[in-house]
Amino acid sequence: MKLCLLLEKIKSDQTKQFGGKTTALAKLVAKGYNIPLSLGISTTAYRHYLSENNLQDRILMELGRKDLADMRWEEIWDAALRIRNLFLTTPVPHKLSELLLDHLNTVFQDRPVVVRSSAPAEDSATTSFAGLHESCVNVRGTENFLLAIRKVWASLWSDRAILYRKELGLDLKTSAMAVLVQELVSGEKSGVAFSQSPTNPDSQAIEAVWGLNQGLVDGSVEPDFWELSRSDNRLLNFKPAQRKIRLIPKDGDVQAVSLNRSQCNTAPLDDHEVRKLSDLTMQLEQLLGQPQDVEWTWRGDELVLLQARPITTEPAADSATDQRIWYLSLHRSLENLKSLRKLIETEIIPGIEKDAQEMAAMNLADLDNHGLAREVQRRREFSAKWNQQYKRYCIPMAHGIRIFGEFYNDALKPKNPFEFVQLLQGEKLKALERNRQLRLLSEEIENNPEILQADEKKSINCRSKFISSCKIWPMPSAWR
Repeated sequence: MKLCLLLEKIKSDQTKQFGGKTTALAKLVAKGYNIPLSLGISTTAYRHYLSENNLQDRILMELGRKDLADMRWEEIWDAALRIRNLFLTTPVPHKLSELLLDHLNTVFQDRPVVVRSSAPAEDSATTSFAGLHESCVNVRGTENFLLAIRKVWASLWSDRAILYRKELGLDLKTSAMAVLVQELVSGEKSGVAFSQSPTNPDSQAIEAVWGLNQGLVDGSVEPDFWELSRSDNRLLNFKPAQRKIRLIPKDGDVQAVSLNRSQCNTAPLDDHEVRKLSDLTMQLEQLLGQPQDVEWTWRGDELVLLQARPITTEPAADSATDQRIWYLSLHRSLENLKSLRKLIETEIIPGIEKDAQEMAAMNLADLDNHGLAREVQRRREFSAKWNQQYKRYCIPMAHGIRIFGEFYNDALKPKNPFEFVQLLQGEKLKALERNRQLRLLSEEIENNPEILQADEKKSINCRSKFISSCKIWPMPSAWR
């Protein structure tokens, strides 16, 4: 099998080689739909890259430090960051890079491209990896192209993708990544359209922004929203956005520019364009056999389809497909992260400490059986409340910090993927101070083993001396 094929030459039964996204577009090309010039890079290239650089064992080592089911979110994130750094610092082998660049130059010449993920397990009726893997927009030049491919390959092991695979029970050892390379279509307006709304099965949903679609996908640009009836295209609801900026390709990257006054006051789509998108999504649903999530752009009078993927249909509230919404919500804007930090510092951490100190001060031995049972239930409720707050606020904040780490590593490619943490230590953090004091405690015990001796008086003296010198806070009662 060839490593690279034009979209027109890829068959619908080659999903394992080229991924669901690429084979779906290949089917649409065969039916005459307007798709950008595209090239599929098979999973064979990914596997060859891993094999030549001995990366597979290093990836499995990072994820094999303990059972994945027992790994905390933070541990998965740390492993994902280290894995991503492996891809950033490991070049594509010479023969493979020559082959990839030969296809790139032959097909696209010097035109800018978009490098997208196309994982074999993604975009089916029961699994949708939409938004979980990486895309690189406005890629120019050979080095940037090879780096973009490595970033897409690495996104197979992002924290969010690993969490989702964990929920689905997919075998991480056999996971692979294909790549879709498309000519960049710089449309005046772009968006997504759902033939069946994710929130209402009787309606369609359309979102649109001025400029490139990346702003809508990453949440940096608020979209206008239309809801239409599936049965007759009747407009049910329209929510205008606060239109301020659009994203455009510039200098080998994507940049935000201010909208002109006319665009600020005008929705990206007129009524005719909304109806045309509505008709199109229903056509694609009928052709592909299930509701579709379609990404598109409008260049002049030309409507161009960028992606089409099935909308997952699992309705259960605890299903893995519904959990994916939480993983996607981890990405936050800078302003949202600032507000999260304030909330965490002024409400969540003080609230946890207040409840903890209140519980620590209670003498459980004074309670009768009924009182003890009520206290156990109360503590369970405290635990559930703060676990929910932790997931809702603290984890997205930590994820935002790790996104900063990715940006830092992408720019500087340090040997230590956690070098960026040094930039976050400008303020005195309680967690860092506690960790430092715990380290001092372990060193004190190691150097003075008499602390653990049975001689209670000597042990108390040693602990008192250590505690007064280190001033550990908060001090566990067992050390007092």
